[in-house]
Amino acid sequence: PGAKACAVCPANFVCPGGADVRPCPPNTFSDEGDLSCTCDPGFEGDMSSGCRICPAGSYCYGGRARFPCPPGSTSPPGADSADDCFCLRGLHPVPRPADSDEDGPDCRSGPAPALAAATNAT
Repeated sequence: PGAKACAVCPANFVCPGGADVRPCPPNTFSDEGDLSCTCDPGFEGDMSSGCRICPAGSYCYGGRARFPCPPGSTSPPGADSADDCFCLRGLHPVPRPADSDEDGPDCRSGPAPALAAATNAT
């Protein structure tokens, strides 16, 4: 009587123990060998409470992390990166310095940089 070989839990499943293999709940995923499922990008929450769509004005990498869009910007529900944030009406994005650690748009009021340059050239 030999011991049974253990198998690695497959991707998009959770394996709580023994031969119990369950699919990840909706809006979640797991990689092969993971011990639990994680919320999909654009969703937040956990296995016990379930995953909810990330609310407007923020972005969710997945799992429990929710980040607000930068000041003066917002995002649609389900955003999964700062790239999904956009400037509110009346504001425009300006380039961030190359060494900036900030993500998402830097939204400012006043004339857009291209318009200001064209106006100053005349």
